[in-house]
Amino acid sequence: MDDIQGLSPELMQKTLQRHRAWLMGQSNGVRADFSKMRISGTDFSNAHLSKAVMTGADLAGANFTGADLEEVDLFGATLTGADFHNANLKRANLRGATLRNANLNHAILTEADLRGGMIMDMDGNTSVGLDVTDITGCLMDYVSASRAQMSGVDLSGSSMVGANLQGAIMFGSDLSGVDMSFANLRGANLSDTRLKDARLSRADLRGAEMANAKAENTILDEANLDGANLEGVDKQALRKGLDPELVSFDQFPENVRSEIDVHESWLNSNGASGRPGNLENQAMKHFDLTGRQLSGMRLHGARLTGAILSGADLTLADLSEADLNGANLIDAVLAGTNLSNANLSNARLSGIQIDPIEIYSGDGQASGRFQKTIMRGARLIGADLTGVDLNGCDAAGAMFKELSK
Repeated sequence: MDDIQGLSPELMQKTLQRHRAWLMGQSNGVRADFSKMRISGTDFSNAHLSKAVMTGADLAGANFTGADLEEVDLFGATLTGADFHNANLKRANLRGATLRNANLNHAILTEADLRGGMIMDMDGNTSVGLDVTDITGCLMDYVSASRAQMSGVDLSGSSMVGANLQGAIMFGSDLSGVDMSFANLRGANLSDTRLKDARLSRADLRGAEMANAKAENTILDEANLDGANLEGVDKQALRKGLDPELVSFDQFPENVRSEIDVHESWLNSNGASGRPGNLENQAMKHFDLTGRQLSGMRLHGARLTGAILSGADLTLADLSEADLNGANLIDAVLAGTNLSNANLSNARLSGIQIDPIEIYSGDGQASGRFQKTIMRGARLIGADLTGVDLNGCDAAGAMFKELSK
């Protein structure tokens, strides 16, 4: 590996400018080549690196957030802990790369190649083995990886909630402990995969090839298996039809119980005791919050996947950027609630109350102003909106179906 510990900001800027000129066919353009360089931790956020060469480079911890990496060559690269959030890796070559603990949330991996890479001897001519692509412990929620080549990949312990893996080739991959709840695996090839402790709750597996998959304690509750080939699969090992285990209030972490208690005390005493609760960015997956009084609570970025919030009062609560994928919000009060950029995909929203609510001043006087429920930029793909009229909401930019990529 080249003895280059990093590039100066000036040289990096010049390299990126020349690469962009090369992409545009300009005579002064030069294709970016970072092969075998030690440039861990480099900031490539929002960079235009389509078709760049990075084979064998040490890019551990690099920031590729929002970068255009279409058809980039990352063969054998070290990408441990790298951040590819919202990056475009369409048709990228990631064969033999190490992506352990990388963040690929919302990245585009359509037709990307993540298979193992051939290890060559010193003369570069003879293959001496296959280096398996390591994607263990990755964050890949809502990744778009349709038709991706992922055979023989180690994905154990990764999170792929809501991922689009339609038509992906995952033959022989290790999916032990992977959470693929709500994932689109329609027509995917999962033959000979390891599915021990994998969660495929409400996944779309229509027409999937699952022959000889090794299932053990695999959860498929409410998954759609129409037309799936389960030949050679141990049906008794599939925990099909079981509901996920809900977390009851007495099982909540102490800080969560405390915040809810002081918040409800504040509400019930009209502010005489307690205080507004704050559970921003709190992990509350599958928490049972049925009927809770959470009006005005700060829940920005809260992770509420599969949570039960039916009948809960969330009036004027801040749920912006919260993850409510698959949550049950039936009959919840969402008047004036801020759900901007929240993920409500697959959520159950029938019976929700979303009428604009009048704002009162500090002395309890009506202001004559009304606050709408805000759903700007929210994801509502697959949500059950039976009987819900969103006309009174601010839902500009909300997504109701998956965009083609």
